[in-house]
Amino acid sequence: MSDPSAPAVSHRDLPEVLFIDDVAKLFRCSPSTIRRRLRGGVFPVAPLPGIDKRLRWSRRAFDHWFRRFGGRR
Repeated sequence: MSDPSAPAVSHRDLPEVLFIDDVAKLFRCSPSTIRRRLRGGVFPVAPLPGIDKRLRWSRRAFDHWFRRFGGRR
């Protein structure tokens, strides 16, 4: 049986720069949930500065967040 608190994908499977679909898989939710939490100011990892309109995050930021706040891989 898998651990429900563990991310849906391993960090080794992810690229260095994550887009919203990657983050949704990581958190096991929809992209719209990620956007809603960002708008509400409650998403735990800030996106990188934009080059275009696509949201993107650093994989290292998520690695740090999971290590610090108890998420497992």
